[in-house]
This record gives sequence, C-alpha cells and structure tokens, in this order.
Amino acid sequence: MLEPYHVRVAAPTTASREDIEAIVRKRAAWIVEQPVAPAGGAPPWPPLFRGDDVDILVEATVGRGGVSGPDHGVLTVRVRTGVPAEERDDEAGRLLQGWFSERAHELVRAAVARWQGRVAGTPGRVLIRNQKTRWASCAADGTLRFNWRVAMLPPALLEYIVVHELVHLEVRNHSPAFWARVGALLPGYAERRRELRTMERLLGRHSPR
Repeated sequence: MLEPYHVRVAAPTTASREDIEAIVRKRAAWIVEQPVAPAGGAPPWPPLFRGDDVDILVEATVGRGGVSGPDHGVLTVRVRTGVPAEERDDEAGRLLQGWFSERAHELVRAAVARWQGRVAGTPGRVLIRNQKTRWASCAADGTLRFNWRVAMLPPALLEYIVVHELVHLEVRNHSPAFWARVGALLPGYAERRRELRTMERLLGRHSPR
C-alpha cells in the first residue's frame, strides 16, 4: 500500500492561490514520479548538528530551494522541481553543505569572540572552507580557516578547535609550550581531543594540525 505524502510549495507572496495551483497541476506528473527520500537518508555523511542527531527530509518545491530547521530534530531540504531527477541528490547535498557552512560561520565567529581576548595574538579573517584533511588552520597572517563540518560537532569540541587555533597565534607549532597554553585555557582539553578523534572516525575527518 502506498503511503500518502505531502508536497510543500514555496512561492512569492505576490502569487495568487490560483497561480500556485495551476503550477502544481502542470507539474503534477513530474512531482508524482520523484522519489521521496526517507528522513535521514539524503546526505553522504552522518546527519548531526551540534552533536545531536537530525533527520533529513527532502521535498520538491516550485519555489526557491533551501534548507529550514531543525524543527523537532528534522532538517527540511527543498529542491526545485526544475532540477533533473538524476541531479536531485547532488542538489540536496549542495544545499545542505551551504546550510551547514552558514551555521559553522555563526558558531565559530561567536566562539572566537568569546576567546580572542584571552590570547596574545589578534585573529585576522575567520573563514569557512571545505578543507579535506583538517578541522581548522591558522595562517601566518592570522587568518583562521575552519571546516564547515565543525557545525556537526558538539559545542565542547568546536570550542576546543577554536581555542586550538587561537593559541597558534601565540605559538606556531605543537611544542610542549603550545599544549601547556591550551591546557591553561581549557583544563581537561585532552579529553575533548580524544572525543574529537572519535568524531573523526564517524565523520571521516582528521584533527587540526
């Protein structure tokens, strides 16, 4: 027995109900043919936000694509009806990565603001990137780069990564002096570092260098 499902339509506020219904009727055959992704089945990575499990619901929309939520643990990804079926998963992944990048930027900047006054150096730009082998890095000019996947981590682990990179403004290597400084700011940081390695195995990432 086929289960019923809903189609959410995003449209400009100036669009009339008649216009919206006409568009849906015109695209009805295409909508019915689209696969309905089960919650949690869309992304090629474990669905986590700030360390909590989230389900992923993919919906077709005749309006602008995007991501909303999490609402009661569900992230809703709206993919435009104009996207070919074979490109649907890639588009959903692109939208999700964009959403996680935006959240990462917000969370990282807030953490940097909380901690930067406690280190001697001054951070430059704070950037979110799709880094392949690092959670984060600190450039010689003070630019801090963070992997967008940090938004998936529990807050305590994101905080450790931020402190780690801020300390590199003072100590550019991983000498005993570096770890002593990290420990002075974050007592018990070693436990967070161990937890991060567990997350690395889950997310397939490497720890900050």
